[in-house]
Amino acid sequence: MSTHEQLDQAFQRGMELARDPLNAGLTDPTQSRITTIYSPWLLHVCRRCHHTFREGDLVRPDPQRPSRMLHEDPRYGLHCWSRVTGHPSEEPAGAAACSHEVRDAFLRGLHQPAGSTASELVVPGSPLVGRRCPVCRHTVRPGDQVVRCPCGRSCGGVFHQDITRHLTCWDTWNRGGERGYCALTGAWFRPAVGGEGA
Repeated sequence: MSTHEQLDQAFQRGMELARDPLNAGLTDPTQSRITTIYSPWLLHVCRRCHHTFREGDLVRPDPQRPSRMLHEDPRYGLHCWSRVTGHPSEEPAGAAACSHEVRDAFLRGLHQPAGSTASELVVPGSPLVGRRCPVCRHTVRPGDQVVRCPCGRSCGGVFHQDITRHLTCWDTWNRGGERGYCALTGAWFRPAVGGEGA
């Protein structure tokens, strides 16, 4: 190997470490990766489930296009890589053993959405699944806590309000008050309690 090739390899390795330090050393094409804010696939869409990749999602390279990722995250029931390859992945010991229901209920009790709008849990098969949050642009998944746009019209706006998944989009947009306009259409309305509506 020439000096030029060695330098090029070292440079490429340095670039990988700088771009996504957590996943840079992984060379096995079937090895799990963790989505970080530096991952090139963050916010891209999984070709199998059509959900966006979020920070913390476990993924594996797509065997058809190794530069793209597929979800393989038992915590959220996303087994896209297993379904595409036909090979079930090895779940870490105890990965699915704890449902965290008590912890999640406790945190929801401590942190309510800003304003008078209540949050709701998205269940599998809900028409909300697959919609995009106007703040973070991630898709809504089963198990997410969300707040519907309070405009009273059928705009279909859904905001994440899920402290356990670090998605507090409703609070970010609403900033602790009652906004008097629709986040998607901009149409004014009178908020249910107090606020700045027209």
